[in-house]
Amino acid sequence: MVNTFAVNAETEEVIVGFYEEYPYYYLDNKGNPQGYYYVIMKVIAEELNIDFRYENVTFNNYYEKLINKEIDLLFGVIKTEEFEKKFEYSTYIIGNKVNYIFTNRNIEFGDLSSLNGLIFGYNPNLYNYKYFYDQLINNGINFEVKLAESNNQLKEWLKSGEIDFTVASGHDKFFRRFKDVYMYALGGSYIVANKDNADLINKIDNILININSKNSKKIYNLYNHYFNHAYNEARYETYFLIFSIVITISIFSFRKGKKILNQRKISIKYMNYLSNDKFKLFYQPIIDVRNNNAIGYEALLRLDNGEKILTPYYFLNEIEKLDIMYNITLWAIDKSLCDYNKLKLINNCKDNFYVSINISYKDLLNPNFINDVQSILKKYEKMKYYLCFEITERLSSNDFFAINKRIELLKKMGIIFAMDDFGIKYSNFDILQKIDYDIVKLDKIFIDGYEDSIKKQQILKAILDILSIYEKRVVIEGAETLEQIKLIKLLGEEKVYIQGYYYSKPFPIDDLKIK
Repeated sequence: MVNTFAVNAETEEVIVGFYEEYPYYYLDNKGNPQGYYYVIMKVIAEELNIDFRYENVTFNNYYEKLINKEIDLLFGVIKTEEFEKKFEYSTYIIGNKVNYIFTNRNIEFGDLSSLNGLIFGYNPNLYNYKYFYDQLINNGINFEVKLAESNNQLKEWLKSGEIDFTVASGHDKFFRRFKDVYMYALGGSYIVANKDNADLINKIDNILININSKNSKKIYNLYNHYFNHAYNEARYETYFLIFSIVITISIFSFRKGKKILNQRKISIKYMNYLSNDKFKLFYQPIIDVRNNNAIGYEALLRLDNGEKILTPYYFLNEIEKLDIMYNITLWAIDKSLCDYNKLKLINNCKDNFYVSINISYKDLLNPNFINDVQSILKKYEKMKYYLCFEITERLSSNDFFAINKRIELLKKMGIIFAMDDFGIKYSNFDILQKIDYDIVKLDKIFIDGYEDSIKKQQILKAILDILSIYEKRVVIEGAETLEQIKLIKLLGEEKVYIQGYYYSKPFPIDDLKIK
């Protein structure tokens, strides 16, 4: 194989920047490099038939070393506009970095104000501290700084009390002994090189794509080994990685002859829809079958594209890929509260009804979500309302620790939580034991053909009996016939409610009526 990329002229080897950040990079007992990035580099070197060695870098000098060609490659770099102008990024995303703030003080998750006056220890040789450092400054929180030379020194200081809090990966078992008060995602991480090594980056991309085309689980299993071995509950990054692999392969397919979609243009189109009130909320009532009163409404997203009203089937995948769903979720929360008093005027509506908004795990894990929701609720603090977040399975995650922390904080604001589509994909009894839901929504598969199937009636009764042990409210979705309603009434369950076309299809608030 003839390598056309630029490597170290004296040694004819690729020089890779090395920094300690467990489990991405670390040194074993003999002082040898190990970790997720190390193994990926070994795979690349074997495929390209090249040698490589490591050069120590820090947060303060890796930029200069790349520019001056003292190193050829650096793993784990976050994409920024400035860096994209100066360096070659891999198309392939090798991971997603999520950091936690750990403290030896008794501070609740999200209570950043309690960090005021405390000592923040971090390693300036790593860039993981920068985002949180700026967050503290922007929020007017004063703190002392103590700089460490290594991760091990931070561990000693946190244990001895020389520092009060620090930033670290959630995968390091040592830090998981302490309380976490904050979590933030830095985003996808890439392999970068200087501009002279663009050919090397292209070859690396092709290698990683080919590996995953032949064996789609190879990189996933490697990632799983390092990260789930270190912290078995931290799966958010893993799902992000799998999603990224699929997107990367798609991009490569487009590059090989298909027309490239102008994502920026499409993103602007949807943001214009949002700013021009083209997104709408349709409401569908949730009914107490014993008295036909509405105990809640689910707010369902629709889009008026100027020609017709579209359901999410026609646009949801696109806006999720463009990463603008978060803005739409915040709009939906605000809009539903704005509509709340108008919903009160509908006949057969209970005084303490709730409005349910669909959110994803990705929304919930967004580092700004808690503060953004607080800001919205503050606008309506003089109004009595009941709000429910219905977690969809579309962007599921198994990062139960972080999710439960977020749910706990939001419940303190008076928000309740519903599990959507129980019985399919990720929504099951296992999840129910790990996440503190108030309401369980049964997928319509349990009610389709219910009146004609003794087996389905027995299955539904068994599920309701189990859910009653958990003391959860249950909403059965998809009821369409009077026969189904009558049979559900005969079950005599107190906390079981119905949502379906029999009572009402989803309608704009002005057209909403209950049968």
